[in-house]
Amino acid sequence: MRHGIKIFLKYFILLSMAGILGLVIFVLAVISDIPSHRLEPVSGQLAEIENNRTKIYLEKGALVQENDLNNLLLFSPNKLDAKRWKKEKSTKNIIKILGISKQIEILEDFKVESFYKNECEIIYCYQHRMAFDSIPSLFWKGLMGIEDTRFLDHFGIDFKSIVRAIVVDLIEMKMVQGASTLTQQLVRNLFYSNQKTLTRKLKEIISSIYIELNFSKENILEAYFNEIFWGAVGGIKIKGLYAASSFYFNKKPSEINPYEASILISMLKGPNFFNPIRHLDRIQKRTRVVFRKLVFLSLFPREFVKPWSEKQWQNWREKLKVKSENENYYNVWRASIAKENILTIFEQYVFFQKVSKVKYFVKKRSSGRDFAIKAIIGKPLSRELKGRRKQGGLEYFTYYSKYERKKQRAMEQEKHQIGSTIKPILYRIFLDNGKKLSDEVETSEIKLKLKSGNWSPRESHKGIPETVTLAEALATSLNRPVIRIAEDVGFELIEENLKSRIPNILSPLSEYPAQLLGSLELSVRGLYELYDDFVTRECALYQKFLKTKSIDNLTDDFDSVLRLLSDPKITTIRKSVGQHMKNMSFFGKTGTSNNGYDSWFVFYEGKRLGVIWVGLEGSRTKNNEMRLYGSNTSFKIFEEFYRDRGKRFNEFSCDHDD
Repeated sequence: MRHGIKIFLKYFILLSMAGILGLVIFVLAVISDIPSHRLEPVSGQLAEIENNRTKIYLEKGALVQENDLNNLLLFSPNKLDAKRWKKEKSTKNIIKILGISKQIEILEDFKVESFYKNECEIIYCYQHRMAFDSIPSLFWKGLMGIEDTRFLDHFGIDFKSIVRAIVVDLIEMKMVQGASTLTQQLVRNLFYSNQKTLTRKLKEIISSIYIELNFSKENILEAYFNEIFWGAVGGIKIKGLYAASSFYFNKKPSEINPYEASILISMLKGPNFFNPIRHLDRIQKRTRVVFRKLVFLSLFPREFVKPWSEKQWQNWREKLKVKSENENYYNVWRASIAKENILTIFEQYVFFQKVSKVKYFVKKRSSGRDFAIKAIIGKPLSRELKGRRKQGGLEYFTYYSKYERKKQRAMEQEKHQIGSTIKPILYRIFLDNGKKLSDEVETSEIKLKLKSGNWSPRESHKGIPETVTLAEALATSLNRPVIRIAEDVGFELIEENLKSRIPNILSPLSEYPAQLLGSLELSVRGLYELYDDFVTRECALYQKFLKTKSIDNLTDDFDSVLRLLSDPKITTIRKSVGQHMKNMSFFGKTGTSNNGYDSWFVFYEGKRLGVIWVGLEGSRTKNNEMRLYGSNTSFKIFEEFYRDRGKRFNEFSCDHDD
């Protein structure tokens, strides 16, 4: 008997020691896996962030959209809210609000802080982390009052709350009340999941105790308000308090009033369950309970804030619906992850906004077809400077509307018919081979006998004169003059000239003359490189001409394709260009092919060269009902971007190498 007891005690002690050892190993393993760096104080990183922050320079005489400026002020370190900021600048005659146009005119040069850099590590998510000192007390007081009244007293887990929850659950015979502390909630959101398993719960408890022993209460609250998800608006996940107050109320956290804070705190219980667009009644009911409790606990001053009326709730919901349906916050997100290049971050944001406007226009006409937008903006360089580009000294701005697809493939490998964008290239060849812009050419029908049959180019214009000058033919982008001149100059000569720049040209050109009207296919990058070479050569010819002429004896005997197409009042955009841009000087050429499925605009304004494509990426069928052209899609992106980017417009010149 005694021998049996000894054996039992021996094995019991061994098993107990093994259990304790296993528990110790488990605890150590959990602790070693805790990514403690995610709880490091934000304040320690602020100095580095401040040193690396860029400024946005807005120039006298330029325009910006009021909404774009509001978003810049909201999602950046500028201390004043947009309303007070604009009032202050208006009083000092630095800006002028134009009212009905919703534009702001810049009266004096000044600079503002740029967008915060997005700190969220997952796609389609926005986060800006705040130091504890900058988190308004009504938030952390309110959170403790609702979620964890004993937060300042416990060490990560609250045994009193656990016992109370067990008693309530036993009385109700179901899981009614939880007992998680704020620390446990933070751990669950940062490191684990909501999976209800014993192992996960043990990890959560161990991690919570470890964090409480190694980090201050302020540090834990700071991490909570920076790392908790608050749902989503406009397809962008909201992470942290700064994003939540900005997305839901268009306010920085310091501007949020107690009732709005009650709404945000209420949503933390379940952002999807309490989604104000889909479940307004739920968030209304919970907010009433939360606000009453916080007032009862004397955490919120009720005498200063009244609960919302039904009308206020409905108005808020409608505003959120609009935000969810447009791409405003999607564009803020893209700007917050963008890198500086030839465009500033604000310029990139404005470009995204203009793209969204055209996307909305295209969607209305495309009947759900799979449209996309691509763009590249760079700086044309002399041959001497092109070597620096290859070494990474200069960068481009590139854009592709489908963020989920590979941009490089879309820009460099996927090809589209280039339409009339080929014509300036051809006219330079014509001029180099004896033609002049003042020469006249017939516009009557022309027929070519090809091996595939007779072919005759068509015109989209009506009421064309019987003869026009080459300048008029190019400015209005006529088709028949191109073929007539090409036949005169010689298809073989033109083909030889184009081969080095467009390797995929079909040969012999005389059997495929439609290529001269834009049936050629190039990628967006390919068309940009073609025009990079064209602009560089054109400017070199002009500079050579200036050197051979006395300034006092300059005449118009140099035919410049760039200069001819730099007057928007006479080119293919003459009916589309707005009042602000019609008096500006910039080279621009539209291109439309495939019944509007490929629409282009190529531009050069003296400093920057750009190519914008709007078109269909899905299956194509003959359909002329959409009426999409380069002039009402790609050109509109260019026009509104250059109008509203906060920079003066560059006057057309060939000084791009300076």
